[in-house]
Amino acid sequence: NWDMKSRLLASIDRAASLIGYQPQIDFEEGLGMTIDWFREHWDDIEKSARFAPGASSAVREIATNSR
Repeated sequence: NWDMKSRLLASIDRAASLIGYQPQIDFEEGLGMTIDWFREHWDDIEKSARFAPGASSAVREIATNSR
């Protein structure tokens, strides 16, 4: 299974070498923007999505308890 690996590392090296990809913002800024977006839209997300118990606990924790 793809999810049985004990460690995964993300890298943009291949995209950079193949197509010259360079990020426009750094990781921390992008992550902060993503968290802010979830906070701003959480009510709409909750209305339109059905979450299985525990399936979205990490996102739910950040969006609801960090306001």
